[in-house]
Amino acid sequence: MNFIHHISTTAIALGVAAGMLFSATEAKALELTDYVGFAVKDTTLYGFSNLQTATIISSSILSSSSANHLATDADRNRLLYTASSATNNVYAWNMTTNSRELLGTITDFGHSITNSSGGASFWNNAYYLYADQASGGGILKVTFNLDGTIAAVTKPFGNGHPDGGFGLGDIAISATGIMYILQTDGDLYSLDLTVEGTPSPNFQTVKLAALTSGGGQLFFDQNGELLTRTQGGANTWSILSPSTGNITGTINAGTTLSDYADLSSAPVIPEPSTYLLLGMSAAGWAFYRARQARKAA
Repeated sequence: MNFIHHISTTAIALGVAAGMLFSATEAKALELTDYVGFAVKDTTLYGFSNLQTATIISSSILSSSSANHLATDADRNRLLYTASSATNNVYAWNMTTNSRELLGTITDFGHSITNSSGGASFWNNAYYLYADQASGGGILKVTFNLDGTIAAVTKPFGNGHPDGGFGLGDIAISATGIMYILQTDGDLYSLDLTVEGTPSPNFQTVKLAALTSGGGQLFFDQNGELLTRTQGGANTWSILSPSTGNITGTINAGTTLSDYADLSSAPVIPEPSTYLLLGMSAAGWAFYRARQARKAA
């Protein structure tokens, strides 16, 4: 006898309300909002269920080359990244299907990434990559078609680098569009992304030698804290003040953070206007509202 027939209507109602009713063979699709941050090492993608616990989402997000330029696209429930072999391909790890997708190639749009290092982040429906190279480097802005493939690649701030130099550790973008740039020498800068089209970007020095040995990674956690991995391989997150660059506190990470090549911020569910601008259908809007209801349950 099928035991499902004996589940009480109360249990069914509770399961539906929590968004947790699945058949015996159906697995729950992963969502970015199941995690507070993400990391890559070689071809492996990790999700932090909390700041002390990282679990493997996939060990094969690339076939061979190491992943870099990790960023969180909450609109489409996916993570964006490139290959450190500088193929200029942009990939997505689709959390819903648990599979890799090729979104396009940067060189097809007149730009390139020739250095495997650098950082990336996602803001206002655009993927920002820092091309960390002496010639032709700078900030690339990648926008997308409705089907999620690359629509355009631009350089809204020209070839500028902070302080005339390069050597990037990572970038992170606040909810208000302020990009924070951590150099490998430990210097922390900021740039207002809402002011585009300036050939000489107005990089602001937050703090020189914010980290004494540099090389750290940046991301915003689910509480909006700007975090970096503490240099020296310690298993500690350092909380950085976005206004002063001072370390205002530490959080135990429970793992050696230097093992990770790149970090990405916690997902932020976009406002309804973002979905409408993407051309969301009435059915899609109903899905969005149902998803939000499940998050609030």
